[in-house]
Amino acid sequence: MFRSIFARSFEVRPPLSGTLATEEEERIRLTEDQARILDLLQSRRHVAVSGGAGTGKTVLAVEKARRLAREGFRTLLTCYNKQLADHLATVCAGTENLEVMSFHQLCRRRVDFANSVSGSDLFGEAQKSYPNAPEWDVQWPNALAFTVDILEPAYDAVVCDEGQDFQEDYWFPLELLLSDLKTSPVYIFFVDNQNVYNRSSTLPIHDAPFTLTRNCRNTDKIHDAVYLYYKGQHVDPPSIYGHDIVTLSTSSIAAQAQKLHTRIVELISRDNILPGEIVVLVADSLRKTDYYKELLHRPLPKPARWLEEGSRSENTVLIDTVKRFKGLESSVVFLWGLERLTPVHDAEVLYVGMSRAKSLLYVVATHLMCQQVMKRG
Repeated sequence: MFRSIFARSFEVRPPLSGTLATEEEERIRLTEDQARILDLLQSRRHVAVSGGAGTGKTVLAVEKARRLAREGFRTLLTCYNKQLADHLATVCAGTENLEVMSFHQLCRRRVDFANSVSGSDLFGEAQKSYPNAPEWDVQWPNALAFTVDILEPAYDAVVCDEGQDFQEDYWFPLELLLSDLKTSPVYIFFVDNQNVYNRSSTLPIHDAPFTLTRNCRNTDKIHDAVYLYYKGQHVDPPSIYGHDIVTLSTSSIAAQAQKLHTRIVELISRDNILPGEIVVLVADSLRKTDYYKELLHRPLPKPARWLEEGSRSENTVLIDTVKRFKGLESSVVFLWGLERLTPVHDAEVLYVGMSRAKSLLYVVATHLMCQQVMKRG
């Protein structure tokens, strides 16, 4: 039976924090269901897993790495983004046989160790061999490859998350670190979004990728907005029916900061949202300082405090860039710093930024830009 408009007008609205908690319970159920996919892939040694934002790739990568480590494989869990690697290292802390680090953290640590053992300068040798090549995309990967002449193979298995960010020169040295290239498990999880990613690399997996087709992270409203920027195999929306995306629109950065700050204070003091569940993501990395300073001087309800590009805790509201936050997620996201972007040319930034929000997404910009972002131009 339909409730009357009159009855609904006197309905007591549940606390927003309780709504988010209920959504999180459903999210956990969905990701647990998704994890059963690993059982189906158990017998395969070399596996590529693709999927759009929110389909559970990182959760599966962590679970697969833990399973391999428990089975006795010396396992590396790696990714491109250092912030994601630091988060994964915290999640996996205490797991025997498992090392977690970004690809370039791996390069530095292993090259430094090989140098200390042999007295070599492997990065210097890589610079001489590839004098005009990019430092991070060519010289460091080749310096890592040079370590195999000095050190024993480091791992029996490799699990890679966010594999779409890996350049072609990254895969060869990773393979060289394996104890047996043919039999050592290699699992690569990646986003295959033809709208925003132009991967120059070829994944070292010959079999067709297994594709994830269910969004387990976002609400249905956020899913619909995010997938305007996705072109690939169909991804089903989640069974999490959330709030509408909110646009906070006004003309200047200072005025936008005021609206953003007011809403964050309300979320913390009125809606009982933990500060650590709130993130402000700036899309324009080149002008991030201009945006940061507009918020950092504005007070938050104690014990909450602002955190500029650091590791989140329960009482910190993080201010960071979309690029640095790639691969991570938060219950509440404010997407800001959009004025110099266009939905067509900056599709990746918008796709990544919006998809970080699990339950609540706020788009902060001028009225025109808010309209363009929500309608994809």
